[in-house]
Amino acid sequence: RVDVITENRFTHLDLASKEVLEEALAQYPGAVLVVTHDRSLMARIATRVIEMREARVIPYPGGYDDYESARLSRERDSAVASSPKAVPAPRPAPSSSPGRSVDATSGPRRRSRSESARKQRELERVESEIQEREARFRQLEAELADPAIYRDGAKARERLAEYERVREEMESLWQRLAEL
Repeated sequence: RVDVITENRFTHLDLASKEVLEEALAQYPGAVLVVTHDRSLMARIATRVIEMREARVIPYPGGYDDYESARLSRERDSAVASSPKAVPAPRPAPSSSPGRSVDATSGPRRRSRSESARKQRELERVESEIQEREARFRQLEAELADPAIYRDGAKARERLAEYERVREEMESLWQRLAEL
């Protein structure tokens, strides 16, 4: 959803108007400050992103994809830095059985690697699902921008419902990605 403020009023844009706005912003030779939560709009037109967080302004060169990559990297680094450091367990006294050694740290280390691998797989799965949903979202936007679809009211309502469902799924996936 894209809202435009004109004369201190919000105006909700339909898909066709949103596309016209995107095209106009892309063609405009000057600078424009756009404040939006619409990721697809940001991905299409942003050449720089400025994040405002915790009373700080953080500029990111590049478009939205560059910003998102830097943000995710920063969150991963922060999570790693804030995670409690593992204290090695004391080694047990040598076993009385000759030729048999026991490593008390191999279990926790193996679990840590396993947990890390599981998180990595989940991260890759969520990123893949986001890409799939974004592709479907763009496809649905294109279909809904075509006036011919509105000749069949049932089909238009079906596509619009799917559009909203896919948008909500994307938001949920982005939230899950931030948690990882």
